[in-house]
Amino acid sequence: MKVRDVKEYFIFIIGGGVGALVNWVVSFILTSLLGIYYLFSYLIAQSINIVVNFMWHRYVTFRMINSSKEKQFVRFVMLSIATIILSIGLVYLLKEYVLDSKFKIVAWDYNINYLLAIVSVTFMVSFINFIVSKVYIFTEDFYKKL
Repeated sequence: MKVRDVKEYFIFIIGGGVGALVNWVVSFILTSLLGIYYLFSYLIAQSINIVVNFMWHRYVTFRMINSSKEKQFVRFVMLSIATIILSIGLVYLLKEYVLDSKFKIVAWDYNINYLLAIVSVTFMVSFINFIVSKVYIFTEDFYKKL
């Protein structure tokens, strides 16, 4: 990786961190406070996260202001759907088969094993998202070929 790539990755992670924080808070509110099934809450939170992350990465991380917003958004949504499917599967496996069998993590009288699984998976898929975003979604060269 070049120095520029490392800098972009850290900016990407900051934006992803903001999106992840939104995701975690929405997941907690919907699951723990409103009693919605954790995977459904996570799906709703991920959908909100798509918009937050797209805006950050388009305007801050990759600064792609002059390129096709619609094409980028469609590609970003496709990537997000793929990572949502992967993430939901990993969250389910991690929570149901690893965390619930070994731990019961409680905060404010709520069992938050699901939240630990969500946080863990978020970090697992961030690098994949960065590479695909950099190479396929937010690059001028890609759009010049179309």
